Amino acid sequence: MNHIRNLLRSIPFLLHLNDEEAGFFFKSGRLASVRKGQLVDIKKTNSLNIVIDGIFEIESIANRDIVYLSPGSFFGFLPFIENRKKGNVKALVDSRIFIIAEDDLYKLFLMSHKALRGYIKMIESLNFDISETGKKYFDLKGKVITVFSRKSGSGKTMLSSLLGLSLSDEKTIILDLSYSGRSVFDLFKQRMTVPLSEKDKGEKTAESMLNDRIVEVNENLHLLNISFSARIKVDPAILSPVLFILSRDYKYIIADLSDSDEDLRNKVLEKTDFVFAITNSRKEMEDVQPVFDEHLREGQRVFYVRNNYISADKGQFYGGLILDKCEGYQEGGETGILENFISEGNLDVYKKSVTARNRAIVLQSAQHESILLSSLILELSRGDKNFDYIYSSSYSYFLSCLLLLFDDYNVLKDNLRKFFSPEQFNKIFEITFPEKYIFKSGKILKYASELAGSKRIEMFNSLPLSSINYGGKQRIFSTGSLHQMMAASLVSEPLFEPVNIADKECSSGYPANYVLPSHLLRTEAAEIFNISINNKEKLSFTEEKYNRFFTAFIESSGESRFPLPEYLEQSKKLVLEISENEFKFDKISEGTVKLSQMLIARIT
Repeated sequence: MNHIRNLLRSIPFLLHLNDEEAGFFFKSGRLASVRKGQLVDIKKTNSLNIVIDGIFEIESIANRDIVYLSPGSFFGFLPFIENRKKGNVKALVDSRIFIIAEDDLYKLFLMSHKALRGYIKMIESLNFDISETGKKYFDLKGKVITVFSRKSGSGKTMLSSLLGLSLSDEKTIILDLSYSGRSVFDLFKQRMTVPLSEKDKGEKTAESMLNDRIVEVNENLHLLNISFSARIKVDPAILSPVLFILSRDYKYIIADLSDSDEDLRNKVLEKTDFVFAITNSRKEMEDVQPVFDEHLREGQRVFYVRNNYISADKGQFYGGLILDKCEGYQEGGETGILENFISEGNLDVYKKSVTARNRAIVLQSAQHESILLSSLILELSRGDKNFDYIYSSSYSYFLSCLLLLFDDYNVLKDNLRKFFSPEQFNKIFEITFPEKYIFKSGKILKYASELAGSKRIEMFNSLPLSSINYGGKQRIFSTGSLHQMMAASLVSEPLFEPVNIADKECSSGYPANYVLPSHLLRTEAAEIFNISINNKEKLSFTEEKYNRFFTAFIESSGESRFPLPEYLEQSKKLVLEISENEFKFDKISEGTVKLSQMLIARIT
């Protein structure tokens, strides 16, 4: 069964699914045996069929073309795709296929608008012809923005309203996800509707409920009450279909979220792309960070906000955004005052944060072979190529953090050289032969702490996204202690003691877990570059100063070879084509400078 799951997860339009979505896909489908010579009429099938074992051929009309299908190939129905092939599919040998019905594929997207978003990006890149229905979703890839605070009266409804107005040159909707207090409906002086969580008699579909309860502030800015004044606790499951439907019509979906219902809060955080967290003191910031560290698992971006209307006298505020007092604004309905406040530039940085065409760079996961990326890391540091996200794992992630920590080229080079030196390797990968683990993580944590201090991931302009094995499952971290992530990226079980992060045992998960650009298709990143290594020789530790047990362990783990992402444009696939056999920092970094410069120059 693992063979079948691994094969299915290799299908391009399934690569971006998270564990829950992939589990639904597997459970919804079924295996079927097909005897040699059996025919399937593609035109009549309403299911997606994936070849597991055997081989098929497709004969088109008049037999002009014959296409052979091997394991991993598919035929039949794909959502939102036009011009399906016509003709018969014939099994050339006894074979097996995995079949999933059309309705179940649509249910998959109802689970998560992010699954839909990733699917849309993938099939666009694969140059499929899009149906008219599909174009409704393809034109608007709605971004979800959450304004959140753990304290009432913090100003989150005011910020939600300001964001809604500032973004309303495109279709925007604000969702009221509080139970009490001041509502966004009050602020805009609009009639409060029945919460969506309470279904009226006679309403039949989720879409009809939405249409009936959406309130217009102006042509592009709308409001929807999800939970305000609800008499019963909201079922968080309603969020998935709501966001699926809204993402078709709205460019920006703003969630005005309180902390009064943890289940609802966690589901919103799971579905969001951006979080503006109002934290009017250091204590409030430290109080909310564990919530983010536990529940933001898909590359969401966090911005901390101080509302100067409330906390103007509370001292300096580092690492976040300031919301200045809107002079003259009193009770509500005075949208002209809010619009003037926006026109003076007070929301420019907020608007830019969510409307910018963000781009990401993915660094191939690697252990000791990450040394081959050294000159490229150095060239990135002195170039003018900016990325909003840097995504990697294992030692490659550690290098990306060094890039962000040290602006000076020479200081960065010294730290890279030090990291790969036998002295540093032997120090942090010290063999202790404790009861459970050969390598303890204490010295690795100490080294990472000396480099990163108390810095957190979300505080960097280029967000260092980390893929970590979190309690046995692969997870993307976009918040948390930087030094803990750096340490976890260096440890691999079962020989290494794991690092505790958000109450779970964490490790790199390498080589089973590795990063792919497809993981970022479900995020709001609009442009993704991928850097991979193709070393024609075997990289070995020739320096005898390195601990021989550790080097033997690293070399025996094998050189992982990951397939190039065919779904990326050719210009986005950057490959280091090199021939290096000696693990020597200066030799490698100097020998790969020109190639690194050529690759960086290709990034436009």
